[in-house]
Amino acid sequence: MWREGEKNVIGANIPWYEAIDHPGSYEMMHLRRFFESREWQKLRPAQDLIIDGHETGPAKIRAAIAEDRSFMVVYSPMGEPFTINIDSLRSNNISEGWFDPRYGTSFTIHQGDVLSVKTYTPPASGYGNDWILILDIRK
Repeated sequence: MWREGEKNVIGANIPWYEAIDHPGSYEMMHLRRFFESREWQKLRPAQDLIIDGHETGPAKIRAAIAEDRSFMVVYSPMGEPFTINIDSLRSNNISEGWFDPRYGTSFTIHQGDVLSVKTYTPPASGYGNDWILILDIRK
């Protein structure tokens, strides 16, 4: 929340009353709805399940899994591919899908058995093409 005349603390260079109308502000609505549709409180970091993918910088892949291992989400901020160790999920009966935080849309890409190690490539890549992989894990 920066405004002209105040010290710039985190790199903000647009007053909040202008930034609130930028696309990223609207996208927060989609992200909120996404997390409200799930038991997000159960999520815990799961970087150890990512066996290949950007580990640093702006394209760093981030993963979280529910404590009860009922679902997993993986965020690819620039649509870069990544590989997951499916064996660690303790089930290979998984519903896989992508969520597009820019437009709030999601779609299933596969349901059923999944190989022990799998590489996922988001539908689009590059700056401004972030994606969330959703894995619903069935016991």
